[in-house]
Amino acid sequence: MASTAVAATVCEFFGTRFVPFAGWRVEEHSEVGEPISRVSLDGYVGTHHVLVSIIPRELRTSVAPTPSAQAAAYFSSLRAGMTDWTDVSVGQFDAPGRSYPVAFGRRLVKGSLPLFDTEQHDTVLLVFPNDFPAGRYFYVFFWTDIHFVGERPNNLGELRILLDSFEVRSPPVVGAASRGCT
Repeated sequence: MASTAVAATVCEFFGTRFVPFAGWRVEEHSEVGEPISRVSLDGYVGTHHVLVSIIPRELRTSVAPTPSAQAAAYFSSLRAGMTDWTDVSVGQFDAPGRSYPVAFGRRLVKGSLPLFDTEQHDTVLLVFPNDFPAGRYFYVFFWTDIHFVGERPNNLGELRILLDSFEVRSPPVVGAASRGCT
């Protein structure tokens, strides 16, 4: 059974707003060396455990300030760091009203016995605000579908729903407090 958005719950973090799925845990995390926090969402789509991170990233000054150049640089560095990925591809992800740059990859995670091995299908999608590069930030959605080996990943319908609710209201501000979820 698929998760659905709950209109009564709205989350506001680092200048953005989105509607989480019913029953999903939403947490803000501060990482050492990262000036802006990130948010994780943790829940289930059917029988698959899904982890989502939403991460603000500042535009890279070493490449052109265009979404295509920024996406190419981001995905290049991501692929260099994700050495355990297989079936990697880069393309476009279509959601209501927009297309987004996206990278897909798959990882095998060994369990204590082969019976407990899992596959993680990763979808890394970049959201560039309409005024980019004026706000200097874009947003990374790192969607991980975790399931038993041999099962097919979900169709990403919930990712489309989450993206449809995502709104950039202002660029993130270092040290600013987030409102969280209400």
